[in-house]
Amino acid sequence: MSPIEGEVEIAGGRPAPWLCRIERGKQISGLCLGLATRTELRVDWVRSVAIILGLLTGGLLVLVYLMTLRVVPHFETVEEYHQAIEQGKRW
Repeated sequence: MSPIEGEVEIAGGRPAPWLCRIERGKQISGLCLGLATRTELRVDWVRSVAIILGLLTGGLLVLVYLMTLRVVPHFETVEEYHQAIEQGKRW
């Protein structure tokens, strides 16, 4: 089975996660930092949009956020995440 277009595989044949948590530099859980790193957006913009959408959806996005924390992988640093992506590009 081939990876989805835009996905890269890391060592062991697993795809590099599109969404992850990054510990160093996080405000709450690191999820917005992981999303900003992957999409190459400024983290403060991602956090602002998350807060606005959380308010506009009546808290539904907050529930999705909390559930997502349980399933996404986490990395210690942004550099570690970039290394995982780069390793996948070489495979």
